[in-house]
Formats: sequence, C-alpha cells, structure tokens
Amino acid sequence: MRGIVNQIRHLVADAGELNAAGYVFLKRHEIDEAIRIFQLNSVLFPKVANTYDSLGEALIASSQFSYALWAYQKAEEIDPENTSYKAKKDELQIMINAPGQTK
Repeated sequence: MRGIVNQIRHLVADAGELNAAGYVFLKRHEIDEAIRIFQLNSVLFPKVANTYDSLGEALIASSQFSYALWAYQKAEEIDPENTSYKAKKDELQIMINAPGQTK
C-alpha cells in the first residue's frame, strides 16, 4: 500500500475527498472496495477520527466486528469528546460476544 499512498498523497486535498469515494462504493454494496479506500484514507490522514469511523462502518457491513472495534477505538483515541465512538464500541462488544457470532 505504501506505493499507492505516495502516489495519491499529493492528489488528495483532505480526508473528505476519499471518504466520499468510499461511501459511493459502500452504497453500491461494493464493500471490499470501500474498505480499501477507507484504509487508504486512514493511512493518509491518521489524525482524522472520521477516517476510522468510516472504516469501522464498512467493516461492520462486512461482518468484521473485531477489526471494526479496533477502528472505533482509534477514532475515540483521536477524538475522545465524540461519544458516538464509545456507543459504537459498546454495540460492537455486544455483537462480538453474542453466541454463534463470527468475530
């Protein structure tokens, strides 16, 4: 991914641009593509909590709950004042601990 990051870094003005692209794929149910875009966005803009929030949302859509929990933990570390990250983490803990749930 490092090569792509270096190529794209100078083309993207802010995290919002890639986030918008990621949501286009997510809305089209092209979840793997959305995840890749959100992952790239979090690498390019690691201090923007919303990049991890969006990644978490896509990971939930692909039932990757443990990884989504990690993404929301990162978002909360960056922006501890945003209580929605803690709420999402609490929901994910319940989902992860549910009997028969894929983690």
